[in-house]
Amino acid sequence: MGRKPKSRPSFYKVIFNELTNHLRLPHVFVQKYRENLPKSAKLRISSGETWNVELEDMGDEEFCFTRGWTKFSADIGLKMWEFLVFYFNVGNSTFDVSVYGPSGCERQISTRDKGSDSDEDEVVLLSQDVTSINHNIDPQLVAQEEAHPQFQIYLKPHHRSRLTIHKKFALAAGLASRKSRKAVVLQYPPDQRCWPVLLDHDFPKLPYFRLDMARGWPEFMKKNGLKFMKTYLFEYIPDKNVIEVKLVN
Repeated sequence: MGRKPKSRPSFYKVIFNELTNHLRLPHVFVQKYRENLPKSAKLRISSGETWNVELEDMGDEEFCFTRGWTKFSADIGLKMWEFLVFYFNVGNSTFDVSVYGPSGCERQISTRDKGSDSDEDEVVLLSQDVTSINHNIDPQLVAQEEAHPQFQIYLKPHHRSRLTIHKKFALAAGLASRKSRKAVVLQYPPDQRCWPVLLDHDFPKLPYFRLDMARGWPEFMKKNGLKFMKTYLFEYIPDKNVIEVKLVN
């Protein structure tokens, strides 16, 4: 007999990459509460307004908000680098949603609020901000606070031709400037061969920022056998001036 779930289990997601027409729930959350997850749910914000969304089983312990997610994210003015916390009300198929800006402060939202301007010249997600929320963590989303700058990516087909580097990582590794170098060197075990990859900068104006691994990235993926639907760690090693790429077990 399965254990009784919490009345309001929760999880968080950070919008690191481009907004899409779906949002994946963390694997650990799905593993724990799969039998309680509905096929249709409501997303509810603090004002009491709700949106209907489909919760689709994609296989391999992957569940996503699909139909209805695009309208929800557009109506609340969701932006990159925002931090969402979902509280699942077991029994009534409703997720209460809170949205936090890069500053760490919750913003009040409604269908009339298309997002507010924020001071984002440096987006920082500190480890203490993450651990202060006592919930299951989705490891692909956190730019880790370690001795070396690092971030993780859950590799998907849209990463085939280029890969967007997390802003915090780019800042720590000295890549977040028009004057910074135009290429990086990647290494992948066990051979530790060096792979030069060109960088594609797009810094129109603050707070907007995008830095992609472009030319050379597809070849690196192919030659080293990187697989979609796997999580990889990217760690900048200052002494070697390379970015090591490792498969996360």
